[in-house]
Amino acid sequence: MKDTTNLIKTAIITGIILFVLLGVFLAYYYVFPALKGTLEYLVPILLPFILAYVIAELIDPSVTYLVQRYKFDRGLVVLVILLILFGGLLVGLIWLISRLAIELMELSKYLPDLPSNLTSTVLEIFNRISDYYYSLGLSYDFFQQIVNNITANAEKFLNQLTVIVGQLLSSSIHFLALVPEVLLVTLFTLMATFFIARDKEKIAGKIASFLPKGASLVFDSTRKEIGLALVGIIRAQLVLMFITFLQTLIGLHFLGYDYALILALFVSLVDALPILGPGAVFIPWILLEAISKNLRLALGLAILYLFITVVRQVLQPKIVSANVGIHPLEALLGIYAGLKIFGVLGVFIGPLLLVIIKAFYRGWKKRIKE
Repeated sequence: MKDTTNLIKTAIITGIILFVLLGVFLAYYYVFPALKGTLEYLVPILLPFILAYVIAELIDPSVTYLVQRYKFDRGLVVLVILLILFGGLLVGLIWLISRLAIELMELSKYLPDLPSNLTSTVLEIFNRISDYYYSLGLSYDFFQQIVNNITANAEKFLNQLTVIVGQLLSSSIHFLALVPEVLLVTLFTLMATFFIARDKEKIAGKIASFLPKGASLVFDSTRKEIGLALVGIIRAQLVLMFITFLQTLIGLHFLGYDYALILALFVSLVDALPILGPGAVFIPWILLEAISKNLRLALGLAILYLFITVVRQVLQPKIVSANVGIHPLEALLGIYAGLKIFGVLGVFIGPLLLVIIKAFYRGWKKRIKE
């Protein structure tokens, strides 16, 4: 009898495991691709309202504090905060765009000479390598053949590189042509943010009224947790990016680099991608400067990169844990699963879905306890 009971338990556990594995298989091959396609279609349409919800959650603590502390009208507080926020962003964007335009114009002057300059640098590197190679008394013909092949393809590659850089500059100019569309999205985002932030509880109550009582409790708890986690993820990432941007901008300014703003922006954007990080910019740059005998600049860049890395490693756990509230291993799992399912955007979608699932689970547990 005991053996029969154990056999039944084993069969039940095995069935549950197989059922879970089947669910994972179906989700990976059918549900997630469908979800990805749906998101790709819906996100451009819902973008202003998604941004509005995010901004409303970001400013909600300040709005709530001012309303409760000074008894101001909530709509007035939301309006003033949005005017200050978007006004500051507008001033910052005008300055940023003007500086970028100046630096891009300066950079474009050097594009015609880029192939010849890089070619001479590459040839100088090969000449040094060849001198060292010949000093060892090794075969001349074999190495000369390699040098000839590389030299023959170097100019072609560098010309293609110039075309790519030119296309990037053209893309920057094309981006300016999208300003009307950006302004339209900004306008809808601003209006939607005002209504969401002002009538947050009314909107949530209206949605909950359409749900059964138990489901409305789960919805309310999950909504609050998702809002806190979403704000935490964005706040943590923006803080880390801003710190990296300031460090890079100040460091490159002291090193006397002409295009500090462009590179600081690029490094901060790359810093948002955990797979790449600032090393994707700094390491090749340091090696190139060292090979070109710009040892002072190479040493300065190495110190700057080391400083940025140390500061990020020290601050990141504190900032993320304080704002998001998920374990680093959970974040790593979310990032990897997101990359495998959604591609590059999965770096952000994966952890967010993990937060939503955890929030729903905790909300369901609260519902059971009640």
